[in-house]
Amino acid sequence: MSNDTDMLENNEIGLKPAWVDEDDSNYTVKPNNYQVIPKWAIIQKQTIEVERNEIEELITQSNFALTKGKSVDSNVLDYRLLSKSNVLRAEITVIKYHRDGELLLVCGSKGTFAILSSSDEFVKPIHSGELKNFHIRFADFVDGRNEIVIFGEQSYFYIYNMDSRVSEQVKLRSSKFKFNKYAISGDYIATVDVQGTLSIVRSDTRSVVHESILASTQVSAITFSPDGNTLFLSYNGQIHCFSMTDMKLFHKFKDYGNANSKSVTSIAISDVYNLKNSTGTKTTYLCTGSEFGYINSYDLANCMTETNPKPLKDFDNLVHPITSIHFHPSSSIMVAFSKLDDNLIRFFQYPSHHTYIPTNQTKQCKHITALDFSPLANWFTIGNSNGTIFTFKLPLFK
Repeated sequence: MSNDTDMLENNEIGLKPAWVDEDDSNYTVKPNNYQVIPKWAIIQKQTIEVERNEIEELITQSNFALTKGKSVDSNVLDYRLLSKSNVLRAEITVIKYHRDGELLLVCGSKGTFAILSSSDEFVKPIHSGELKNFHIRFADFVDGRNEIVIFGEQSYFYIYNMDSRVSEQVKLRSSKFKFNKYAISGDYIATVDVQGTLSIVRSDTRSVVHESILASTQVSAITFSPDGNTLFLSYNGQIHCFSMTDMKLFHKFKDYGNANSKSVTSIAISDVYNLKNSTGTKTTYLCTGSEFGYINSYDLANCMTETNPKPLKDFDNLVHPITSIHFHPSSSIMVAFSKLDDNLIRFFQYPSHHTYIPTNQTKQCKHITALDFSPLANWFTIGNSNGTIFTFKLPLFK
């Protein structure tokens, strides 16, 4: 095993409840007409319900259908504005779809957040709230529970219950330092603080089940694999792979062209390429974005067996640091953007790695700060620095 891996100190921690702050005075909620799926945000429009059932069946089969006459191989990606909404009075830092695609979570830099529904095309929030003096940097729905996990720049985070509208402030037993990076997958939340401490927390009990001291405090990106079995962390110019089964680092590989400790700014991993009736290769892709504007696209299988994998394609024409990378649920489209440019967003077709010709559709977004694809495959939402969200329809998919 490598020296860096040897430097990991595995300190197993028993399944004890994390300390919870009873003082929740910094939290306020703005009541709205709010319901919860399946009891909340029930869709009333029959046409939408029918469409949802049909697409959920496709999701279950891991098979996304293209609209008749449409092709992912087109030079121009067709997407059309569905709705625009001024949701928050702050820069949008998080956009995240619920697993069923019917709810959309939008969070802002000033601690405000809103939940919107597909029943009105994500125009008016069905619920909103505020965490005072809490700059939201990461948030996501917790699988199987009507809860949202919310992280900021403090040494604690919040679990927000969408049924009771009550927040629970969670401070890890051993954490004295501010959180730096965060990721969630299934039953687990992964955090890294500014001192390089990796903590694995169960999302249901808030218990720390593993804690390790990484070989660097400069962790610049973190994400789970789609199956949740592997956690990927970037530091020291390399991508490190952490097994969620064995709770230890087991592999690392160098990101092509990136040598600095914090050069990798984003990691995204596709699901298996799963367009219906596609003859394309069933490849899982791993992409990295860097502070230099480079994007590397790998075959994940090569990354897991080699220490210096060669990218299938490297894109070097984006100039500005990459803020985030996302894959479409079908894995046939990848998008990357930079919030440091007025309108820098690029779409790429997979598996050809062809760059779609830019269109004028996203010019109105300006200073894009967050983005997410719907799990239902046929729309995506962009957030900007002015607190506005733009939801686009993808006619390519049914």
